[in-house]
Amino acid sequence: MKTKSLYQAFSGVALIGILFMGFQNCDRAKFSKTGDDDLLSGLGGPIVCDPFTTPGGCGGGPPPPGGLLGNVYYYPQGQLVQDYIDFGKRLNVRVLMSKLDVPERAWTAGFSLPNGNVLADDLNQPLIEWFAMDLQGFLEIPPPIVPGDYQFAFSSDDGAILDIDGQTILNHDGHHPTQWKCATTKVTLAAGQKYKIRVRYFQGPRYYIALRLLWRAWSQRSRPCNDTTGGLEIVPAAALSH
Repeated sequence: MKTKSLYQAFSGVALIGILFMGFQNCDRAKFSKTGDDDLLSGLGGPIVCDPFTTPGGCGGGPPPPGGLLGNVYYYPQGQLVQDYIDFGKRLNVRVLMSKLDVPERAWTAGFSLPNGNVLADDLNQPLIEWFAMDLQGFLEIPPPIVPGDYQFAFSSDDGAILDIDGQTILNHDGHHPTQWKCATTKVTLAAGQKYKIRVRYFQGPRYYIALRLLWRAWSQRSRPCNDTTGGLEIVPAAALSH
């Protein structure tokens, strides 16, 4: 009886170990961490430059080094931007935004590809709603902008989230019309230093769209949070790279 009990105990431990190793292998097979290299390689699809202002891809050549590069996701009825990334369909296209300066506008053109086609949704209609962009790259203070402490702001329709060096600086997520929101977290930017930047944005129901990323000196944070007063300026293209 004792020998049988020891055998049963050993068999149980061995079985648990085998199952554990099997689950580990399944995890590795099914899931992978998305890093910077994944954005550069993407899924082998075309790159669309500034789709909300300059349709038609990037002129057939490699994308310029400036701007933020990211993947596009489709998820009908998504409520938060991370829902699109976690549960949506990652499309076979990448987008390059030279800067984030898209004032509120009606947008019905869709993502025009270099071959003349337009990116379609599941109903084979131009993709103009229920999509997200996960943009990544680097932020660096360009001369003659003075280094120091900065406050960032979004004007967006719908949700947008700003991360710098892995920290969420500004969360303006969810469904809403074009609204302004200023960060309450100070960001200190030094000259000659690159910071990892990530902007997650989603467009819910059609037709209006907006995505603007702005900054100002932290000392001006008590002034109104909008684009007409208070010193806010668009983060320039020269500050963004990938």
